[in-house]
Amino acid sequence: MTKDVLIRICGMQWMDEGEPEKMELVMPGKYYFKNGKHTIVYEELMDDFSGSVRNMIRFSPELMDVHKTGLVETRMIFEPGKKELTHYATPMGEFMIEVATKSLELEESEERLRVVAGYELDMNYDPVSSCEISVEVCAMPGQA
Repeated sequence: MTKDVLIRICGMQWMDEGEPEKMELVMPGKYYFKNGKHTIVYEELMDDFSGSVRNMIRFSPELMDVHKTGLVETRMIFEPGKKELTHYATPMGEFMIEVATKSLELEESEERLRVVAGYELDMNYDPVSSCEISVEVCAMPGQA
């Protein structure tokens, strides 16, 4: 895998009985592999705010660690069978979230990485939704 990569993040959120809410981001980033862990780093712009969010996602077959700094500050750990309580700060306010990871799957090949986490999300100690996040990493077009 090259250092310069294209990152695609897809999120699904099921609340109550309604249709799932979908979110998708595609952006360039950097990829590193060290000590058996994959790491991607990318900047995310937020609509209606000046500044950005620096995202670092580390993952292995056992866990995914999402660390955000800048306009959003948080660190979320996705590890199957475990719950993680963390602080989530945004320009609109701060709250506590709990992530209860149900599943984590990692697909690895020379050209592509894909990690998918299924989890339950609580906000300020109240259940909010069932969620799934998929992070796909591939070489930038035109790079070998």
